[in-house]
Amino acid sequence: MKAEAIVYTSCTGNTRRYAYMLGKAANLPVLDLKEANLAPNTPVIYLGWLMAGGVKGLKQARKRFDVRAVCAVGMAVPSKEGKEKMAKDNGLDDGVRLFYLRGGYAPKQLPWLYRTMMAVKTKSVLKQPVKTETDRMLRDAFVNGGSWVTEEQLAPVLAWLED
Repeated sequence: MKAEAIVYTSCTGNTRRYAYMLGKAANLPVLDLKEANLAPNTPVIYLGWLMAGGVKGLKQARKRFDVRAVCAVGMAVPSKEGKEKMAKDNGLDDGVRLFYLRGGYAPKQLPWLYRTMMAVKTKSVLKQPVKTETDRMLRDAFVNGGSWVTEEQLAPVLAWLED
């Protein structure tokens, strides 16, 4: 079996939503990393939210469990280049499968420190000219928040589990 459980870390709820959708579809238990009382080295799929390219909680999960796959949840539109950089930045080798799930952004739900940090990024985004529909959507997301969580994005993860 590729995984015995799904372990996650979530900040604003998008990663938690994906974790529970995946758990239901794969018939696997879903546990918050803080409360996961699995045996050491249990094979898991880890879901974590992205901040500055880092998958939050991944280091702790790798110390405790046998992380077989990582689902990074972020607000950007997925790209091959971004996924390759993310794998490198998070120390993921060929033995750990990386999936990217587009989640969302909820500025009002962020803890104070992250909200303060993202305020700087928001100002930067608002200064950039809007050249494309993607630029407009990004600007709108930074100002108003948004969610792109869909079950369809889990299809590659489920296919990997069934393979």
